[in-house]
Amino acid sequence: MDGQESTKSIIGGVPRDYFEGPFLDDQTVPVPARYARELAHKLRDAVGLHSLSYVAQKAGVPVQTVAAILEGSCWPDLVTVAKLEYGLGKRLWPDLVKD
Repeated sequence: MDGQESTKSIIGGVPRDYFEGPFLDDQTVPVPARYARELAHKLRDAVGLHSLSYVAQKAGVPVQTVAAILEGSCWPDLVTVAKLEYGLGKRLWPDLVKD
């Protein structure tokens, strides 16, 4: 393996499909799933004590989208991430994932 295997893999399902079992420590989990997990963690921290409705309104996105990101039931797109970062005034995009 050349270390790039996981980035070339076809991603199936949704991020939460990778959350069970050894996901937290397993480096064989595809890189996009690790990014989605880290983004969800950062979003959860940024939401803090605010309601999801408040966050959605500040960001201009549907509340269902915020909930889906936190649940790992969608792959957040760049536009949504940008709106959430701008609305919350926090960086949500994960740092570079390395093997």
